[in-house]
Amino acid sequence: MNSFELIPTEVNLIQTLKKDLLKRNKDLVRFYDLILAQEGASSIAIDGR
Repeated sequence: MNSFELIPTEVNLIQTLKKDLLKRNKDLVRFYDLILAQEGASSIAIDGR
């Protein structure tokens, strides 16, 4: 049986971002911008599939 689990190494993360197979990089950039815009203590909840 093949395993399709990726170990979250720096190389694997960079390759996954470059391939963008799920077309989610634009969402990732928006989320990153949201995190950078936070001032002081904040909570962010991620809800979804």
